[in-house]
Amino acid sequence: MRRLFPSQQETEKIYLVVREHWFFLLLKFIIIALLFAALIVFQDYAPDIIPALFNGTVGKVTTLLSQLYVMGLVSATFILWLLYYLNIQIITNLRVVD
Repeated sequence: MRRLFPSQQETEKIYLVVREHWFFLLLKFIIIALLFAALIVFQDYAPDIIPALFNGTVGKVTTLLSQLYVMGLVSATFILWLLYYLNIQIITNLRVVD
């Protein structure tokens, strides 16, 4: 008998292996996409509205913060996918394993 998880007993029968529904993952990715869109809108329209924010030392700080923001969004996207992929629930005849 193939063991699916380390503490599985010899007599334990697996009935179902499930993940979070893909729709909830899609909702989280849509939120990340909206945050990316907010950054694009900021970079397109903010230089016309607040030009001092993009000149000199302040401009360098703004660029740094924008890059940190993108790095955070990319990291969040990877972590969301990783948690979705690695988290499964196993239903057996004896227990529910998460």
